[in-house]
Amino acid sequence: AVKKLTNLKILKLSGTGIKEIPEFQFENNRHLEYLVVENNKLTKLTEQQMYGLTDTLVNLNIGNNQITELDECALNKFTKLEMLYINNLPLHCDCKITWLYDWLNELRIKNDIKYYLIRAICTTPASLSNKVLLSVNRSELMCNSSYTPKRCNDFTPPPSEITSTSAPLEPVTKISPADRIFSFEKISESSSTVRFEWRVSDPDKIVKYVMDYQLLRTFQWNSVEVPRTALSFEKENLARNSNYLFCLTVVLRDLDKTSIRPCVVVNTLS
Repeated sequence: AVKKLTNLKILKLSGTGIKEIPEFQFENNRHLEYLVVENNKLTKLTEQQMYGLTDTLVNLNIGNNQITELDECALNKFTKLEMLYINNLPLHCDCKITWLYDWLNELRIKNDIKYYLIRAICTTPASLSNKVLLSVNRSELMCNSSYTPKRCNDFTPPPSEITSTSAPLEPVTKISPADRIFSFEKISESSSTVRFEWRVSDPDKIVKYVMDYQLLRTFQWNSVEVPRTALSFEKENLARNSNYLFCLTVVLRDLDKTSIRPCVVVNTLS
């Protein structure tokens, strides 16, 4: 049923009790951007299961499952992935997870927003239990001498046995009219206050604004509704010398998108 939904963009299967994603399940879902399978009983995530999503997937949430090993081949080919939620996975931290260690370290150096939102905690081995992945030395991520590095597959041509007379789907590369409506103009930071200013090209298309924010790594969101006529927002009483994530949901009318949600990380001054 899902394979036939070729224009599907969002698929949420949280808490449904699924134990496994069938191989090549998403090969026809070439527009799928958001896949949420948190709070289930998944034990693995393979490149066969993720096949078809490498050029479209933006957000993947596999948190609160029973996955102990994150297969590099399943995740290293995504070209548009912006967010990976892996909270509360019982990760086994050995040499097979060094790719994730290196990626997170690169995000940390770049001060990338994803570094603050991806929580990788080791469960095993016992020597690394309950430790944040980046808090351990890379040399501690060891495998036994018999381990042979895995080679990723190259699935060409596509493995599907399903034939179709319809034309192939073309990737969407045009900028949406909705994305042209809103843009941030200025962000000002002080020791305890952040002020946002924005530009709107067509105010009549705005239904409302909702500003969500969190102190990074607390994972506790706060929401404030902002008047639809506003062109700025100021948040006071923030903690000094701290990183915050702010996301402004802009609800729109009569456009190809019902909303847009730009996010930025800000740092209050000391």
